[in-house]
Amino acid sequence: MTVFTLTALFLIAFHLYRQHWTNKHLKQIHFGTFEAGAFNRERGDVFIIGDTVIAIQRAKGVAKKSVICFPGFTEDACYFQEAYKNCEHEVIYMGNAGYHAPFPVKAAQALNWPANPFGMGTIEHDAFWVGQAIETLASAEDVVIHGHSRGGAVAIDTGRQFPQLTKESVSLILEAAVVPKGTPAGPMATRVAHVVAPYFLPLFYGMNRNISLEKLAKLPIMRPSNPLKAKLIISSFSTPKQYKTFVKNVKNLILWQQNTSFDVYKNFSHVTALIGERDDVLSCRTMVASIKEGIKISSSMQMIQTQNTNHFITLEEPHYIYKALEDLPDKSGSVAS
Repeated sequence: MTVFTLTALFLIAFHLYRQHWTNKHLKQIHFGTFEAGAFNRERGDVFIIGDTVIAIQRAKGVAKKSVICFPGFTEDACYFQEAYKNCEHEVIYMGNAGYHAPFPVKAAQALNWPANPFGMGTIEHDAFWVGQAIETLASAEDVVIHGHSRGGAVAIDTGRQFPQLTKESVSLILEAAVVPKGTPAGPMATRVAHVVAPYFLPLFYGMNRNISLEKLAKLPIMRPSNPLKAKLIISSFSTPKQYKTFVKNVKNLILWQQNTSFDVYKNFSHVTALIGERDDVLSCRTMVASIKEGIKISSSMQMIQTQNTNHFITLEEPHYIYKALEDLPDKSGSVAS
């Protein structure tokens, strides 16, 4: 065989291996370890719509706020549950479409919502479901969407799709968020990376599906670290039902950032953007620039620079989340004391 033939055969074999990991149906290997009472009839319900699972943690009494939590790329609702387990407000945990659910779904109730016009794996698809959740599941007049990373873009796009729902009574907490005109951190922001990274994603995550804690600890995103963060980040390598969902997530995310204007920030009653002291996933520089553009056009938007944090503020320094939630004005414009 010639060198050309051998090279061609190698490339074909490599691509077929990549396609294997891209389309393989993956078993769930990480599960939530929460108290059984958190999602039973006494205090909560689990719902399902299409390939999305939603869990509601009822308020301790009359709900003054409904907090909708949407996780980032590769994450599930476990990202928020430790921080919100004792929350007095109603908490609606939503998951990325096409990901395994961390909580029991055998008794999940099917939702009769309108057909989703967007493709699964897109920010727009998940935002459409958030809009439906505001309309039909949130019991309080004041609604807060807490979006982390890609979940921040989902929260923002909810306002783009449903401004009539969000302008007067929906606030945002954007945590290290994917924002209009933002970019990934470092070399991942280049055009070459935008093409190459989605291709290699299934291989990277497939080979690290059972990553060890020792190997995980060496990743830049793990500084700073703690046991809860390590436990949740290690599960992020195996959250999707198929890795092709990750590929769709990344390709769509890049286009969303490029094509979404700053005007979307005006579709909410209040926006608090939390920025990590460093961020090894998203560019702090472009994130801050985007938020500053939003502040120019919306007097109800603010930015908070956090300390001792990376990309995962809820897991690293959750007091910033509690303070942001506490300081959000209610529908009347007053702030909780």
